[in-house]
Amino acid sequence: MGFFRKRSLEEQIASKSNPRARAYLISGLKHIRHPAVTQKLIACARNDPDPFVRMQAISVLAPRRDPKVLRSLLSVIKNDNHPHVRKFAVKAIQDAYQKEALDILLSSLRQTKNRVFRKRLVEALGGLTLREAGLALMNLFYEIDEQEIQLEILRATGNFELEDIIHFLEAVNAEYSDPIAGMATKMLRRVKRAHQI
Repeated sequence: MGFFRKRSLEEQIASKSNPRARAYLISGLKHIRHPAVTQKLIACARNDPDPFVRMQAISVLAPRRDPKVLRSLLSVIKNDNHPHVRKFAVKAIQDAYQKEALDILLSSLRQTKNRVFRKRLVEALGGLTLREAGLALMNLFYEIDEQEIQLEILRATGNFELEDIIHFLEAVNAEYSDPIAGMATKMLRRVKRAHQI
């Protein structure tokens, strides 16, 4: 009985021309963990013409904590043409895959040469709440010889532990020239003012 229900939902999703109807049907797949359903949701997250439907598919997929899902979310971050869908995928990774996301995001960041994708990955790393993410980003700052990505890393450090941020920004300020040092100085002032230091 359950298989036929999944099958009919998939057929209904494919047959609906109204994006809201497709999104509603996708929300009905939330508790169905069948591999075929997961594949259908991945296809919707990547390929549906409507951004709202893609975001609905991402919200249903993320809690599944499946490696295929994580890879598909990375693909959405890299390739989706809609900024809200990309940010939604970043948030889904941050919420559902904290520990796994750190390794995968760092690995992807080191492997890709695509500047736009690298900036998105830094943004995603900056949203992780793990202390290890902050320390990894700070170390990555010194590994990367690309000023635009270094500036993006400086922007992303605001979510990390105060002591780590202050030491990092002071070191960057001392070792680099403008615009990197200027950005570090500005952020250091903001952090100290915000924490009344």
